[in-house]
Amino acid sequence: MSNLQRTWALVVTAVIFSVAVTSMVVSHIGGLELLVDELNQENVSLSERHKTFEAENSDLKVRLTKLEDEISSLQQPQAVEGPASFPVSRVLARRDDTVAMLAKRENTTVEIIYQLNAWLDGRENLLPGQAIWIPNR
Repeated sequence: MSNLQRTWALVVTAVIFSVAVTSMVVSHIGGLELLVDELNQENVSLSERHKTFEAENSDLKVRLTKLEDEISSLQQPQAVEGPASFPVSRVLARRDDTVAMLAKRENTTVEIIYQLNAWLDGRENLLPGQAIWIPNR
């Protein structure tokens, strides 16, 4: 085979290869265009859902504000007509008081003081001036 024939063979091979590569690229571009179209449609769908969620969020914020206002109004002190009777009273601990000393002085039990005053968490010593709930007798 002559040099000219080899050159033409190489040129023909290169052209065939170029056509094949170009065909593959065009095919991939077509696939990518379909993918871009699908993504655009999904983006539109997500945008619409986002708008719906924003509207729902706005509605929920309005409802939350109304509920907070209602709760706030319910938490306002209410006047009590006539005498009020409560099953417990508050006493203040004295210096060097213990739960046992207070229970004895107030005619109750240590167990009841701990039940009414969970924050004591089993501590025996009380702080001077510490408010302690005891049952009315």
